[in-house]
Amino acid sequence: PKILEVPSRIDGYTVTGIGFKGLGNLDCTKIVLPDTLKTLDGRVFYNCKNLKELEIPASVDTISAAITDGCINLDTLTVAMPFGNYCIPLKHKFLRLQGQKIAIGYKKSVSYSFN
Repeated sequence: PKILEVPSRIDGYTVTGIGFKGLGNLDCTKIVLPDTLKTLDGRVFYNCKNLKELEIPASVDTISAAITDGCINLDTLTVAMPFGNYCIPLKHKFLRLQGQKIAIGYKKSVSYSFN
């Protein structure tokens, strides 16, 4: 499997956000995000057709709409949440998330796990 690990620092700068379609159209099965990340802009993982697993760290406090648009093979999306509400589209539906931790089976059942 192809795994992309986003670094926490690039050229001496801390990575705190990923812009609109910033990781779009990549050929990877898993994307690992740093715990320095605060913001994910719209369609950030756009059209990553082979992406199967994604975990959003608890450091992220802003998630824009349609971040997984076009990720047709996404099996597991885990969102660690210290607080707040997030709206993430799954299969053309919006699911409102609240609590500490939630795991979502994209093509399977939806399951909640609150700590």
